[in-house]
Amino acid sequence: MNKGFSFKKIIIFTTLLLLAVMGLLGVSIAEDTLIIYYGVGTFRMISTAVKVLCGVFAILDVSAGAIELGRYNKVMKEESRRLAENEEKLLESDRAKKEQESVLSVSKRLDETTIRKELSEDLEGEWSIFSDGIRMLISQSQKMDELQSKLGELLRKNGADKLDDAEDILDRVEQGMLKNIRKVLNYMEIGSAERSQDRQKVESSLEECIGENEKLLENTSGFLLSLTDYLNSQGENERDELSTLSSYRDILIQSTIGK
Repeated sequence: MNKGFSFKKIIIFTTLLLLAVMGLLGVSIAEDTLIIYYGVGTFRMISTAVKVLCGVFAILDVSAGAIELGRYNKVMKEESRRLAENEEKLLESDRAKKEQESVLSVSKRLDETTIRKELSEDLEGEWSIFSDGIRMLISQSQKMDELQSKLGELLRKNGADKLDDAEDILDRVEQGMLKNIRKVLNYMEIGSAERSQDRQKVESSLEECIGENEKLLENTSGFLLSLTDYLNSQGENERDELSTLSSYRDILIQSTIGK
């Protein structure tokens, strides 16, 4: 679609208007001659006809201009809307790109696969000097996946729909573990293995992270065992098993508060 004026009709009507005006001027100049040769009636008829043509062509000329101006404004509004949409798409694409790159952001749910990928990359980089600790973090994350899988199967096979909040609890524990690992990754990101101070910071954060995650795994294993005991005791003496299960649940929830 042409974004500018279409001058074709305007030019035609303007040309005809100019010719009509010139004709009116000609009739005025030749007034005496026309009256002498053709009479007053004929002169008035010709003069009126030329004036009518001037009026008609003037109206058509103005109408054509108004139509083209309206079309131009419509096209410009459409173009502005299209540009605004394109700009919004670019902004959305930029936001999505930043969101994708912000793998360690706590404003969203941390992804265990992405975190393990980040750790695996560090195994091949300058922080490979702490390969044992990094592998331990990867192993702990994988162990949590295994526990979550086992819990899902346990609940499914026992038809324990009322205990589905247990999966949410383990998800919270996993997020706590990933946030612990995130701290290590951030120290690795800003530090340099060539500086002893940075090496000490990364090493201490690794040890702390491994220790905290190991506690979370132990409590999670205890929670699953208590949950299994509770399921096995259904129909018998459930009170004691439920009490132990609640204790582990409280421990796990408390361990994820503030993480």
